Amino acid sequence: MTMTLPVEVLLWFEEGGLPLPPLPADLTGGLEPVDDFLYASEAPPGKTLLMGFVGRGLQSWRFEYRLRVPGLAFALSLPYGGAFSDREAEKESLGHGFTLARLCLKAAEKGLARPGLENGLLEVIYDEDVCSSSYLAPGGEILFEGADLDALLDILESSRPFDAENADIMLRV
Repeated sequence: MTMTLPVEVLLWFEEGGLPLPPLPADLTGGLEPVDDFLYASEAPPGKTLLMGFVGRGLQSWRFEYRLRVPGLAFALSLPYGGAFSDREAEKESLGHGFTLARLCLKAAEKGLARPGLENGLLEVIYDEDVCSSSYLAPGGEILFEGADLDALLDILESSRPFDAENADIMLRV
């Protein structure tokens, strides 16, 4: 399946020199505007993608990214585009966040191959202050909770296959 994005979305990334977040092909073709700079898409079974810019004024803009696929609920919210912001630092921060999203997506696609973690849901919230995560069993029981990036990488590392090169990038942040 070919990935297609609305022209407006492509321009955000190309003109800003921004890295692309993980964009499952079955979700990109259906991206529709839900606000001035915010797009969303749904695809069966239970897949959703929301991404774009939210904010107002000169300094309160953020890039929002929400991905829900079987086994993963990932939410990213990072500053981007403020008039007085360090644009290069913001791009780097987004790149790290998208790398983490790719690691989590890869683990979810492989089913977090660790005894007792099959068919559950990895939930991740990532912003400039927090990287919290939890892993829920199919019945909703919390099997793992983490309050920082190291805890999340521990759970990802215990799954196979693990992308150690990209994890090393995340740990150096």
